[in-house]
Amino acid sequence: MPAVTLKERQVINRKLKEVGFGGLDDPNLFSQIATLYRTHESFRGLLMSTAPDQRRIAYEALRPHLCFAAKPLDVYEREIKEKAEREQWDVWNGTAYPDKFKVGEIESDEYRLARQAQEALDQVAHEKAGGRLELVCTRCTLQKFFPAVNRREATRLAHDEGWRWEDRNGTKKTYCPQHVPGRATMMIECAKCEKKHALRVWDEQDGYLKARLAGWVIADDCTCPGCATRVLIH
Repeated sequence: MPAVTLKERQVINRKLKEVGFGGLDDPNLFSQIATLYRTHESFRGLLMSTAPDQRRIAYEALRPHLCFAAKPLDVYEREIKEKAEREQWDVWNGTAYPDKFKVGEIESDEYRLARQAQEALDQVAHEKAGGRLELVCTRCTLQKFFPAVNRREATRLAHDEGWRWEDRNGTKKTYCPQHVPGRATMMIECAKCEKKHALRVWDEQDGYLKARLAGWVIADDCTCPGCATRVLIH
């Protein structure tokens, strides 16, 4: 992304102040901007309008200040891609005449090439292993095989069954469904009674599943089991 010129910076500062925000040097600017996004749909809309190579920056800057627990960035990107495919969005090509949507154009070229290269390497390893993914739990040594035509499908099957894995500093650890650790604390708040609940989760995506199993209703807002029950009764 090209550097912002002094003139552009002055214009941005003026526009921010016109809508009631601090300028670019205000330390609370991100928390002020985050107030504009109160649902997953609106936040996803912001990410959708951000260039792929800048999307992570925007996500990390605003996520801590949102009034709801944000989903992982890759979940939002998948939703964006699915929505684009479903609605067949036109793709802006820098001219007055946009191109018709083509699957995959939401990704940057660098990301797409890296993903395809990794998928090819994974598939070669998958075929050498006899067309099955072998996982061994780091904690209890439980062993499980997931046969599938390709590595991606085998990985999906394992993930859907509750297996999780991570690679930290070159050391890969795998966890069966009974021994998946909580790597972070996820806070959810009821939109109706403002009740807050802390969950130890592997990631935000797993947190939403855990919250649903506990009776929370998760949509654009979160509703605690008590409020959800009262809505059903009425």
